[in-house]
Amino acid sequence: MGTHRPKDRSKHRLKRGMSHGWRQGPKTRSKRGALSSLFFVVTCLALLMLGSLGIDISHAFYARGQLQTAADSAALTGAYYLCTPVPLKVNLVQCEENARLMAARNVVDGTAVVHDGENTIVSVESQPRTLTGPHLCHIHMARNVPTSLARLVGVTNLPVTVDASAGAFMVSKAIMPNWLTNLAVSWRAQQGVLNTDVTDSENNSWMIKEWQGTSSPIVKFGLTPVSAGGSPLTALSPGVLYNVAIVQGGPETGKMPNVSTVIGSTALVIQSFKGPNKAVVKFVPGSLIRSYPGAWPVDRNTNSKDLDFAKNNGQWRVALIR
Repeated sequence: MGTHRPKDRSKHRLKRGMSHGWRQGPKTRSKRGALSSLFFVVTCLALLMLGSLGIDISHAFYARGQLQTAADSAALTGAYYLCTPVPLKVNLVQCEENARLMAARNVVDGTAVVHDGENTIVSVESQPRTLTGPHLCHIHMARNVPTSLARLVGVTNLPVTVDASAGAFMVSKAIMPNWLTNLAVSWRAQQGVLNTDVTDSENNSWMIKEWQGTSSPIVKFGLTPVSAGGSPLTALSPGVLYNVAIVQGGPETGKMPNVSTVIGSTALVIQSFKGPNKAVVKFVPGSLIRSYPGAWPVDRNTNSKDLDFAKNNGQWRVALIR
């Protein structure tokens, strides 16, 4: 019998390993491991940068919303001081000063919005528009919002800016329902004594027939006609501020018409009665009114005294302009 020689299994395993790509040495495997670790570190740093920027950008958008609210409130406050037909220098100063004061009452990202020329910018500009209207108050604000996580990558703050404009409208396109009481006055009442007796030659105002109490419809200036009613003036109370309609008073001579068109609104307080159809009143010009803002309606049939009375005693609407 022949001698059986055992196979060299170690050589067989070595050959099989080489045929399957196990030829790399320790140095090659070390290089690949180092590159993988470096790639992992770089990826983690990139994700950290993106994540930190994302968090701080979201915070900056939140701060921008707060800053826009501050700008809106400042613009509305400034426009309130422009509620006059012809703003004077003192009105413009009041507009800008009070707009800044209102801005300072707002807190953005934990600090008040006060102009310092560096981290916070508050710019206020008044723009009177006597002939065209409305008078405007413009606000520009800028704030450097400090970052937190983004500081790790060298970003210490994110700048945000906002703008706002508000207008003081002399009159509006329309007044909301139930805002005016059923009293109409004309330029003939500008001396402060109302006379609602339509049979009297000195008649200068009347109770409106179409409105019951304060249930007035939507009133469109220059378009809504109203007629004289029969309710007594004493249905109203002394000492109460009433929002009332201004109507065309007709020609300078002759009786006031019993049917007229609403051209504006004003506010007045009855001081005393002289009878069921006569009262001493005080007009309160420049009062704010709920309405839809619009331009002054110019009617060819409206005389200059009608317009002057409405402009000097009319109510105002302050609204943001986008």
